[in-house]
Parts: sequence; structure tokens; C-alpha cells
Amino acid sequence: MPETELPVAFPFLPQGASSWEELCQALADASRDALLAVDSAGRVVFSNAAARERFGAHPGGELAQLFPELNAPLAQLLRERCALD
Repeated sequence: MPETELPVAFPFLPQGASSWEELCQALADASRDALLAVDSAGRVVFSNAAARERFGAHPGGELAQLFPELNAPLAQLLRERCALD
């Protein structure tokens, strides 16, 4: 069984969820808080339903387009943080 597949005896899966990624997405989507993750280039790599609804933050989108006022400071912070990893 690939490591991303869920065991058959997983009684509380959201309807249609068949992998850990889908389970995590369903749990994140249940949150009223906007959650998103970006890569070092400032591209959105994950967003939950609240982030998509409130900010239009879809995976593949650019954080600078979502929040232009944060563009320069955020870009610098991402470069610094990612250089430390």
C-alpha cells in the first residue's frame, strides 16, 4: 500500500477522501480561519476553503498579487527564511 493511502478501517473519513492529503485538505477546509502555505518564490502551494473564499488564494497563485502591500517585505523574508533551511 503506498504511504499516502488510508487504511480501509478509517471510520471518520470525509466522503470521498481516500488519501492522507485529502483527509488533511478536508480538515483544513473545515476551519473558519484562512490557512495557506507558500514556497520560497511566493507561490501558494496550499490553501484551505477560507483562504480561497476570502482572498482568492489558490495553489499556484502569487502571494504578491494577493497582498501587494506586503510584496517587498514578504519577498525579503521568504528569501531569508528559505536560505536558512
